[in-house]
Amino acid sequence: MAPNAARLVAILTSDPPPSSFVQDIAEESDRLKNQASVSIALEAVMFDDGSVQGRDTSQSIEQMRARVRAEYDLYVRIARLSESDAAVIPDFQLVSASVKPGSKLVFGSNPYSEWYRFYAATSASSLLQLAKVKGVPELLSYVRTTLVTKKYPSFVNTKKN
Repeated sequence: MAPNAARLVAILTSDPPPSSFVQDIAEESDRLKNQASVSIALEAVMFDDGSVQGRDTSQSIEQMRARVRAEYDLYVRIARLSESDAAVIPDFQLVSASVKPGSKLVFGSNPYSEWYRFYAATSASSLLQLAKVKGVPELLSYVRTTLVTKKYPSFVNTKKN
């Protein structure tokens, strides 16, 4: 990237990010331009290969890994289905029901598994909604397109859960 150039890269959205996401960033950027000073501190940084630099005392890296991996695993699972495979609905209802709305997440020393379960359930709920509104063929099309266009970090190729 050229000096003084800008590029928005976000692991949790498509590439390029949706226009609403870009608009939110632009609005926040405009707000920050009027501040006397802005300080940014990074506790940890995750690189595209999944390696991490920093302490990550909040364990947000494990949360991010779980979120991306849960979405990817569900999308790959759906992409393997045929256009007429109605099994996706009951299967995803089970995954979606694994975390009840308002339930408390319980983390042990490694929060990855609990975050994975949570994000699998929330992703399944979103995908179920899409299937109910637009139908299974549209769901399959959306998922397959996303798998082709979204740049998942390389760490999703290593099974962790």
